Amino acid sequence: MLVIRLQRKGKKKQPFYRLVVCQKTSPPQGKFIEILGNYNPRSKDKKIIIKEERVKYWIDNGAQLSDTVNNLLCKIEFLPKSAIIKKTTFKKKKKKEEPKPEKPEHIEAPKKTEVEAGGLLEEAVPTGRQTGKEIKEEEIKEKAEEKPEEKKEKVKTPEEEKPKQEKA
Repeated sequence: MLVIRLQRKGKKKQPFYRLVVCQKTSPPQGKFIEILGNYNPRSKDKKIIIKEERVKYWIDNGAQLSDTVNNLLCKIEFLPKSAIIKKTTFKKKKKKEEPKPEKPEHIEAPKKTEVEAGGLLEEAVPTGRQTGKEIKEEEIKEKAEEKPEEKKEKVKTPEEEKPKQEKA
C-alpha cells in the first residue's frame, strides 16, 4: 500500500519536511518513490510547496494520505476544509490525593524475651566482634564436644554382647 507522508530532514532542532510517496511499511527515513513537495514549519509564513498534478495523480492511483499531510493539504485548500482530521487525546484524570498518615520519627522493634525466643536468645547473638570464620570454628568445636558424649550413651548391654547361637 502506498502512502503520502512527511519525511523529516534538516539539522538538529532545525527541521524541514519533504512530502513523499512511499510504501507504508518502509521506515520514515527510508526509501521513497517520489518527492511531491516540501514544508518548512520554521519559516515565518510556514510555506507549503507541492506538485499539485503529481499529488492528484497518486491520490487517484490509491495512495493514502497520512493525517498530518491531509491536514496540511486542507490548510492550503487543496482538499476541502471538511476533510480535516481532528485527533482526540484523552487527558488522564488525576486521582484524589488522600492525606498520608504521619509517620513517627523512630520506630522501635519489640524486644523478645528469652522465653519467646525459645531460650536461644543469648546463643543467637554473637558476643563481641566475631567474624563468620570464628563463629563456624566455635560451632565445629561444640559439635566435636557433643560427639564423644553420644558415643558414651551407646554402650551395649551384656545381652547384646553375647553372640547369638546359631540354629542347626
